[in-house]
Amino acid sequence: MFQFDFNDSITHQAALYSCQLRYEDLPDELIAAVRISLRDYFAVAIAGSRQPVNGALWKFVQELGTQPKIAASVFGRTEKCSVERAAMINGASGHALDFDDCQNEIHGHPSVVLWATIITLGETCGISGRDAITAYIAGSEVLCKLCGAMEKTHYGKGWHATSTGGTIGAAVAASKVLKMSVEETVNTIGLASSFASGIRGNFGSMAKPLHVGWAAQSGITAALMTRAGVTAMPNILEKLCGFVDCFSSASIDEVRQHFSRIGQEYSILTPGLQYKAFPCCRGAQWPICAALALRDRVPAVRDYRKIKSVVLYVQPWQNTTLVYPNPKTGLQGKFSGEYCTARALIYGTLVLSDFTDEAITDPAVQELLPRCKMIAAASIEEYDRLPTLIVTMEDGTVYEEKSNEFLGHQSNPMSEQQHLEKFRSCAEPSIGKERTEKAISALAELENLESIAALVRLLY
Repeated sequence: MFQFDFNDSITHQAALYSCQLRYEDLPDELIAAVRISLRDYFAVAIAGSRQPVNGALWKFVQELGTQPKIAASVFGRTEKCSVERAAMINGASGHALDFDDCQNEIHGHPSVVLWATIITLGETCGISGRDAITAYIAGSEVLCKLCGAMEKTHYGKGWHATSTGGTIGAAVAASKVLKMSVEETVNTIGLASSFASGIRGNFGSMAKPLHVGWAAQSGITAALMTRAGVTAMPNILEKLCGFVDCFSSASIDEVRQHFSRIGQEYSILTPGLQYKAFPCCRGAQWPICAALALRDRVPAVRDYRKIKSVVLYVQPWQNTTLVYPNPKTGLQGKFSGEYCTARALIYGTLVLSDFTDEAITDPAVQELLPRCKMIAAASIEEYDRLPTLIVTMEDGTVYEEKSNEFLGHQSNPMSEQQHLEKFRSCAEPSIGKERTEKAISALAELENLESIAALVRLLY
């Protein structure tokens, strides 16, 4: 088990942890969790490759007109492009639907950044399934332990940790894939720190999924630049005007204390990953589940014409992510608590096709939407005391529903069957039923795969 050295720099300890990490040291429970995260990434990236952002970024790459010496596969494309640009598109595709997993510690989406980096770069390096698992843990542990202490003043200020911290996680994962030394990994982190970016003001546009792609591309670019001899500061995470100092008001001591748990309490197990049953912002998952539960319990609320008002209470932070009370596009709909709740009440489900520009104009939804109001609780304690949803009917009857944790939260996990249904619904329209079933079987044996490239040939 890795022992953090408080007398050393955080940057060096991060690199040391990554380089010392071995597949043989990983517990079975952790490996099983990694398998699920990769299957979920492939599902949402395959489905996301059908979204406009994939085509727009592919056009951008084609207009660059370069012929790379090393080329990698891209979801939804028969042609290849440079490994950095492929990672950018694959990462953006994975986040295009906002259907990928989440992690509370960082208030973001670790897996999509890490897998876009590892699978894209790993295809060109011929890494094994075990190599991929180990690189994922290295990247996720550094990302989550680094950003966990920064989260309140990082996310709260408007930074998107999936992209900012994700760039550091991607750099570590890329270094692990390339089997870099401790010194090379330190330098890669140093370069990546200057590439980190991503602001939450762009939620509801193509820029949000691009955050993920940019982070994956930046991590790989930093690693390849290190190999070419480009240098960076060796203590970038903790130094004055370094990563922590610039992106957070948390003290270095706070971050150091949080980071010291690296490798001892795995972040994808504790607090764990959260998976989405519905393809939209995590903040909307609670009211959606409340609406569906109320609809099942009280059939009267299914008649939206008889609903006078809908009030949904959300946690304080959700008020800064669910920012489109009257969405005009499918992307904005993913960040509208009112739209998601109205749709769930009327139709009893939310699926991929509910977040197109055409779906937003649905007459029934547009009729109910003005009667929906979202209120952010002043504190988590107040939120816990409030119902998640209050539906008042025209006859004055009031119905309430509380959603403690959404389906897919670590305390209310999706079943294996629900995970498989999600994978099939995402993958089959692109790769067909036969390849989808073969992919499910292959992913179940991830640690036994000799080459990740075999998965790429099956799924892209």
